[in-house]
Amino acid sequence: MMGPAPGSTKERDLSWLDWSLPADLSRDGNTLLSDEQGEQSGPTYTATLREHARVATDSAG
Repeated sequence: MMGPAPGSTKERDLSWLDWSLPADLSRDGNTLLSDEQGEQSGPTYTATLREHARVATDSAG
């Protein structure tokens, strides 16, 4: 999953685990909600919130 930060034309990798699916994007484009699936998330999926200004990703469940 690739995308530019607000105000930038350069795309960067926004994925976290093996399979990242975008679910929603905030109006200002700074926060991405995604569905993360992969070996690390176990038999279910993990919902994450990612802010473009931060490198870290917060797991929502």
